[in-house]
This record gives sequence, structure tokens and C-alpha cells, in this order.
Amino acid sequence: MSTTKRLWLGLAAIVIASFGVMLWLGSDLMRTAPPVPERVVTQSGQVVFTRDDIETGQRVYQSMGGQQLGSIWGHGGARGARLVG
Repeated sequence: MSTTKRLWLGLAAIVIASFGVMLWLGSDLMRTAPPVPERVVTQSGQVVFTRDDIETGQRVYQSMGGQQLGSIWGHGGARGARLVG
């Protein structure tokens, strides 16, 4: 077997393995994603926000490129999770 053919087979194996890992991690991420509540209420029963409010906020955040902002400006997503929790 020629060196070039072995290199191409090695590259193909790496690409296939990489996509397999990405698919596995993606399915794991979807399966273990946190639930989004239908609504959040105070103890007195007043609605604070709904699922639609959360989804609207996510769309606004993503349209502004919020995923990149969190990484550049102090890992905003991780900090927010700690502050809430």
C-alpha cells in the first residue's frame, strides 16, 4: 500500500471518528438539556414571565451574537448560571 493511500485512509478514519463523536455529544446535549418552564410565578401566584418570554429573550440574545459576547466579556453564561444558582 502506498504512503499516499495510507494517509488518505488515515484522514478518512479521523474524519469519520470526529463526526461520530460530534453526533454523540450533540445527542447527549439534546437529551440532557435543562427544561424550560411554561411560566414562572411568585408565591402569591403573579406571573413573572412565561416560556414565550424566555424564547423571545433567547432569540434577541442570539441575534446580537450573545454567544460570542459571553466568551469575550467574562464568560457571561457561566457567571449568570452561578448568580442564579
